[in-house]
Amino acid sequence: MLDSSADDVSITDESEKLSSKGKAAAMLSKTLKECVVIGRRARFSWRRMRAGVLVFKESREMGGGQRVFAIGKKLGEGGYSTIWLVHEWQPDGSERQYAVKRVLVNRSDPEQAAAVEHEVTVMRSLPPHPNLVELIGTCNRPQVGGAGGASSSQEEMYLLLELCRGGSLAELLIARAAEEAPLASSFVARTFRDMAMPLVLMHAQPRPLAHRDVKPENYILSDADGRWRLCDFGSTTADTFTYASGTSAHAVSTEEERIHKTSTPQYRAPEMCDLRRGETVGIAADVWALGVSLYKLLFLRDLFGAAGEERLGILNFDPAKKLSPDDCARLRGRRAAPDEGLGVLYDLLRACLTPSASARPPASSLLQMLTSSGALSGPRSPPGDAAGSEHAHLAGRLILSELQPLSLIGGATQPITLPQKWMALQRRSERSRVSGEICFALE
Repeated sequence: MLDSSADDVSITDESEKLSSKGKAAAMLSKTLKECVVIGRRARFSWRRMRAGVLVFKESREMGGGQRVFAIGKKLGEGGYSTIWLVHEWQPDGSERQYAVKRVLVNRSDPEQAAAVEHEVTVMRSLPPHPNLVELIGTCNRPQVGGAGGASSSQEEMYLLLELCRGGSLAELLIARAAEEAPLASSFVARTFRDMAMPLVLMHAQPRPLAHRDVKPENYILSDADGRWRLCDFGSTTADTFTYASGTSAHAVSTEEERIHKTSTPQYRAPEMCDLRRGETVGIAADVWALGVSLYKLLFLRDLFGAAGEERLGILNFDPAKKLSPDDCARLRGRRAAPDEGLGVLYDLLRACLTPSASARPPASSLLQMLTSSGALSGPRSPPGDAAGSEHAHLAGRLILSELQPLSLIGGATQPITLPQKWMALQRRSERSRVSGEICFALE
């Protein structure tokens, strides 16, 4: 809920007398003086957002403290959401960086509003795990519109998330495919483990959760520990669907529409492509998608052809014919070096891509199979093995691009560290004038 105090109102009233730049600086000065650092995993209520600063106030039961974040560069955006890099400074002058996801929620569209709330609920329900993106806190901000400052039907939801700088697994695969450089089996094995681990956790919940959109695009690399983290839980569900003789056409149509909206054609399991085959659509579909992802890790190409042709390929897929040892060797390409670790990965691939959902092994069995094979026993980044050290290479390349100086103010031509920037802004606001735009405000 919005938490406004009398002090806030007086500041707002006074700032109306200032120019837009002076108003922003006055608000920034006020929030800096009030800033206190609080613990993680808090539930926040929206406080204010002005001039590239997000101020969250902790709920009363958590103590009512504040966290202040400087908004940095835009990291990405989708249909209803935008992700920003934000900076929080500490009393010792150091800073921490996070990602903030801003989602526009249309309360007049119950389906869209429920989907947003559902994703947050799923993330909060899962215990911390090294292969899951961490949700640190959430808040809601009603949008004001119309006469008299009435709230509109739109609302902004903010998700404060762990920042993973390494980019997505999909980006890595695109780069390697362009170079025609297959990934070493040691790297593929560890990546497969990172992809399977969060699925084991989700599938083991009291009501098993299916992610429903497992694919390389939804795994991002943490520079903190070099692990891939699963993200985007908008499609996650504990619901299953099984066609039977009494199932209505409406029920089939409703499930088909949900599958169309919440999954990616290339990674859909056979039971999702033909509901009337009578197999349960549930957690086994994640295992199939894991196999399609493993295929791309091994061969740097899609398994089921061009867009629009996937369904027929999925329904007619025969692993015995498409994934024979000779086929796999050919798909790796002539540039691939001899690699003794590929055998178990090919076995995992064929197991994941079992056409029958009921015969497909669970993710936990696949992990056990990988662990017992010894494929994970080697060093994390073998010396001199470029493919094996891909985690460090990718994270390092993208970290450098993220750590450019923040947008400067007042026409400054040299980098300003975060604490210096705030002191400069505060001094300017105390003089009641700002000579430059604050360039990192939200668009």
